[in-house]
Amino acid sequence: MLPPYHFAAGYMLMAFTPDKDLKKKIFYGVLFGLISISPDLDVLFRVHRSFSHSLVFITMITLPLIIRLRGRSLFRYAVLAYTAYILHILLDLQDPTPALWPIFNGAIWISASFYIKASSPLTINAYITPHFEEYEFKSLSEFLYKAADYNSLIFASLMILAFTLVVASNLHSSKPSN
Repeated sequence: MLPPYHFAAGYMLMAFTPDKDLKKKIFYGVLFGLISISPDLDVLFRVHRSFSHSLVFITMITLPLIIRLRGRSLFRYAVLAYTAYILHILLDLQDPTPALWPIFNGAIWISASFYIKASSPLTINAYITPHFEEYEFKSLSEFLYKAADYNSLIFASLMILAFTLVVASNLHSSKPSN
């Protein structure tokens, strides 16, 4: 999945911050969006979908910090930041991803198809299949990484704009009127 989609998914977590100020919510939305993109920074080291795409690896690093923050004001933000990172990995499961490395030294991906039969009665069928294959971390021979395309930029921008407007509307309607 391309970074604009990941950014938009992370950005939407701002709805779960306790802040009542839209500017703060947007700040955290951008922060969570950047965190959601961060697993792809492995391309700077000429690898992709490496340990940075492992649910096990990020949990081993993050869980002790989250536990230490329990009961403190930053706890919710730490959990949301962790969620932003995990969202990236879950969204990438449409392609082979080493999500369970080092427990499972292979790649996992999920194929899903949904069919709607428009007859009487209306039927919807979902076919979801997990796949497993061997996986080897490899260096990229050249640095060519598709960071965005027209569709991802337009879709992510519209999602971010719409979501910001909804959150702003909810904040405005929750303020007590004088």
